[in-house]
Amino acid sequence: MKGSWIILVAARYFKTRRKEKGYASTIVSTGGIAVGVMALISVLAVMNGFQQGFIGDILEISSYHLQLHNPTTLSESKLIELTEDVEGVEAVVPFIELQAMVSNEVSQPRGCLIRAVPKSAFQRDSGFSEHLELKAGSYFDSYTPGEGPPPVLIGAELSQNLNLVVGDQVSIFFLSGMNKTQPQGEQRKLTVGGIFRSGYYDFDLGWAFMPLEAVQAEGIDSESVIYGVKLKNRFQDSRVAERIRTLLPAAKVESWRSFNQAFFSALRMEKLLMTVLLGLIFLVVGVNSYHSLKRSVIERTEEIGALKTFGAPPLTIRSIFVAEGLMIGLGGGLLGVILGFLVSINVNALFRFAEGLVNSFQRVLVILSGPLMDGTEQEIFTIFSPQYFYLTDVPIRLLPGEVAGIFLAAVAASVLAAFAASRAVAVIHPKDVMRYE
Repeated sequence: MKGSWIILVAARYFKTRRKEKGYASTIVSTGGIAVGVMALISVLAVMNGFQQGFIGDILEISSYHLQLHNPTTLSESKLIELTEDVEGVEAVVPFIELQAMVSNEVSQPRGCLIRAVPKSAFQRDSGFSEHLELKAGSYFDSYTPGEGPPPVLIGAELSQNLNLVVGDQVSIFFLSGMNKTQPQGEQRKLTVGGIFRSGYYDFDLGWAFMPLEAVQAEGIDSESVIYGVKLKNRFQDSRVAERIRTLLPAAKVESWRSFNQAFFSALRMEKLLMTVLLGLIFLVVGVNSYHSLKRSVIERTEEIGALKTFGAPPLTIRSIFVAEGLMIGLGGGLLGVILGFLVSINVNALFRFAEGLVNSFQRVLVILSGPLMDGTEQEIFTIFSPQYFYLTDVPIRLLPGEVAGIFLAAVAASVLAAFAASRAVAVIHPKDVMRYE
């Protein structure tokens, strides 16, 4: 019963016009929280989209979740069979990395990392084929050693740089014997079997893939075979690695956490700093809510004096204003979450709308300028021009945990501001109210 009348009074204060400001203070406080929540959700959604895309490409294409180096004297098939039987393992793919120079008759040589993977890698490892989008040609799953030049799968940027299309012959100079005192080279003719695009510029410009069977059949000198392990859940890497070490004591197992550690740490620090900086919005909103609710306390001096006269303790009266702050936080936070979802989901449409407005404005200027702009070609404005950015659409990734955290932070900021503002209740005495009001 006690809590119900507190909520009832707080709700009336929340939706009742103020004496001086009307609904302005409540609207500004609620709107400020909504804008802060919306901005933080939208920015983190875009940041998550970029970061998760980069991390996904690295883990699915390059580093895998675990890597086994120089494991045992077991045969390749037996080792793969034993490793795939470990709980949590999704796929095991052997591969060899080769440093090479790629060229053709009309282009200068370019450095390239060639990864040799089995023909079946694209079927066995679904994440690999999903992140390596084929733009032209086909995978080399139908390749048979000894039947013509081996196929090679090259990145879209590398193919454009070397002016290569599917079916072209390409010369690849392998840098072999890197573990020897005097490295040597071996040159091979390969056929461009396909062109891929991963969305990660370094891979699309400096990587290529060829059949592992071709490397073994051609007798190209290479380092030891490495076994890439994909997990069903990459965050269980420590547990699965320990199981593999128990099964294969001689194996050297490395986790994805150790690969590109500096890059992953930089992404994490970037996100943390961005969250802190944008979180300062809640500090500003909290200060605004504090002053708004403090004015509310002062404006309701007569009502507070009456409540104290009827025996309401100061702590209970303070609870009324804290509840009002909670309503402001819940209302603004919920509105901000809805707006944040709408902005995040439609961010590419919003960018295209902004581009259309700017280009329309430019066309109007050209028409109004008349002869002054005669013969001048209008440049099309794009926010993310392909000339400067390696993307066509802005990736979005909303994480439920982060959205919930932002919502709770907004509510907490409003409640703390209300709690601080309600301290003014203690200085209001019924006798002073009766005397002066």
